Amino acid sequence: MTRFTKSVTVTTAALVSLVVLISAPGEQGKTAANSASGRLMSSRAASCAALLKDGRLLITGGEVNKTTVATAELFSVVRGASDAAPMSTPRLEHACATLTDGRVLVVGGSTTGGTALNTAEIFDPVSGAWSNAGILTTPRVGATASLLQGGKVLIAGGATPTGVLSSVELYDPVTKTSQFAPQPMASKRSQHAAAVLGNAKVLIAGGTDGTNALDSLEMYDPASSTFAPAGKLSQSRSGLSSTTLLDGRVYLAGGSDGKREFSSTEIYNPKDGTVKAAASMGAPRTNHLALRLSQNNAVLIVGGKGNGQIMAGAAQRSKIRPETRIRPSGPLTRNCCSHPIQT
Repeated sequence: MTRFTKSVTVTTAALVSLVVLISAPGEQGKTAANSASGRLMSSRAASCAALLKDGRLLITGGEVNKTTVATAELFSVVRGASDAAPMSTPRLEHACATLTDGRVLVVGGSTTGGTALNTAEIFDPVSGAWSNAGILTTPRVGATASLLQGGKVLIAGGATPTGVLSSVELYDPVTKTSQFAPQPMASKRSQHAAAVLGNAKVLIAGGTDGTNALDSLEMYDPASSTFAPAGKLSQSRSGLSSTTLLDGRVYLAGGSDGKREFSSTEIYNPKDGTVKAAASMGAPRTNHLALRLSQNNAVLIVGGKGNGQIMAGAAQRSKIRPETRIRPSGPLTRNCCSHPIQT
């Protein structure tokens, strides 16, 4: 069943969230060593994060102490966390993307009382202020937002009170308008992951159809505005993360099949369309955020749910060896990140 009020349970004991650093996905069967990377100002469930061009991470909304919030904070591995201006609307399970000009778009999600949202707003890191950015064609909870070449944003799937969506829309930040894309996804999806590849295509992975977690992959081609099958994950995953690595592969981590959370991870190779197992995280984790650090293949894991509670435990490291030194372009992870974070 699709949720509209929360994706992670916040426990009162978890007052501050630790940020988890995975220095690179290792080989199958090897678990990462642990290291802490800092603390957020608040424990947040179902929040959204985007990377600013200066390397800081903007973390927005979510659920704090069982309340949907509009608050935001800025995080740097070097500088720690600080307050940012709040959004105009409290949101959780919203989507966000860093735009070409460095501003951050936030769309959809659900607000206080569980109402699904179709509104959008934009954060300007220069002024530190938020502004109205129009509306989507339909409310979307648990969608993904991916920056395309040319500056438009692909907003895929999500859910409304009537069910999970397969529809996709293209948002134009210049005109602050959005319209349906010509072709929907093959599957209805919410709480899935999306990653922009080096060839500008967008990989859509996993999620839920409202009843069951999904293992299918789809590829969006912006040149033709069409979707095509792209293989399968080794297991169904909802609430997973996806991170484009330096060599163009995609690191798919954690998630849940609706019965249990996973610590397992996989790597998708766009060269041959294969998916291979990678080293497990130190703990099961779902509905987390993930992003690649600058100048290396380290992946930062933020928050999430594990074993029924908000994650606030020790950090972990595993090793990813890039096959090439091709750098990715565009957003790197589910509800996250279009630039590497400052180390």
